[in-house]
Amino acid sequence: MSDAQQYAYPWNAPREAIASPYPTYEEMHSYSQMIAALVRAQELLEKQPNLIQFDVKRRVSEFEKT
Repeated sequence: MSDAQQYAYPWNAPREAIASPYPTYEEMHSYSQMIAALVRAQELLEKQPNLIQFDVKRRVSEFEKT
């Protein structure tokens, strides 16, 4: 807002719009894709031998702690 423009009352001055509390379509879509990728990864991991599953799950849990 420039100093040259004045309003009769302070509440008449333009303000920033209120943000929506709901996720946008893009956010919902990217979240859905992330969940689908995690499900696919879990399905592929279940097809691996138990030794591999254990190592991958251990590394993932270490990664999530950081």
